[in-house]
Amino acid sequence: MSDRTTPAGPTITEAMARSGVTSLSEEQVVGLEGAVQDGAERVVQELRVIPYDLPDTCVSACYPEANPLIPVGYHDGPPNTPACKGVPVRIRADGAGA
Repeated sequence: MSDRTTPAGPTITEAMARSGVTSLSEEQVVGLEGAVQDGAERVVQELRVIPYDLPDTCVSACYPEANPLIPVGYHDGPPNTPACKGVPVRIRADGAGA
């Protein structure tokens, strides 16, 4: 896969580096760890890094695979819907195992 450009011009790889994501490579297997402090360990493993045109500091994952990252009580403001689009996560480079 060739590196694509964002509408502003920099490549996706450059945007990842600007966000501090220099230790990841395309197709690398990683995990995502939920960063909500609710006392539960929330991890989804064996995901692949795919550079994509997203805003800086954002990641994207599919549902229902990413559902374990979302605490049941984590909601957006009115109308108090589940905060599926705003769950903070950390990328774990050791995401290949269970």
